Amino acid sequence: TRTLEILFEELINAGVWLEGVVLKTSMILSGNKAALRADSQTVGYETLKGLLKTVPFEMPAIVFLSGGQGDAEVNENLNGVSLVRLHRFQEARNEAAAELAAEGKTEAALRVRHLLQAPWQVSYSFGRGLQRPGLKVWQGKPENFAAAQEALRQAALATQKARLGQLHDETSPHTQLKAHLASVIA
Repeated sequence: TRTLEILFEELINAGVWLEGVVLKTSMILSGNKAALRADSQTVGYETLKGLLKTVPFEMPAIVFLSGGQGDAEVNENLNGVSLVRLHRFQEARNEAAAELAAEGKTEAALRVRHLLQAPWQVSYSFGRGLQRPGLKVWQGKPENFAAAQEALRQAALATQKARLGQLHDETSPHTQLKAHLASVIA
């Protein structure tokens, strides 16, 4: 979060119009060599809490980089962030505000405490995650073209569901994509 603090200090000092900026950042993840990786609920909670502590509320959107996550993991974690925004926002907000207050950032803590919901839209910005399922199915073979297009469509729908915190609905495109890839690649 310190890097984001410095970034926004510099943007504000330079007079950048924050309402016109989309932040492209990473989620708060376990180290890529960690034997035990944090689950998506933890990633979602810690990511939202970190963003509340550092990202100006004037920003319209935050898009996440993949940061070495696998295709399924990245949607699971985006879904985790979305679920925290929808169902645990007050808890994350209060913890972020308490941490800011403990750091002596009283004004920032008060601003965070007044939020009723997350002030930004969230999504992701990693084309590979959208393209990879289609490329795996296609394998450069013309006869796989239609199946690859369907895999790409399913990947886009899964990401949309994750963005809305609806990844695990019974008819989830994420679930359909897994089944589709298993049937085509097997």
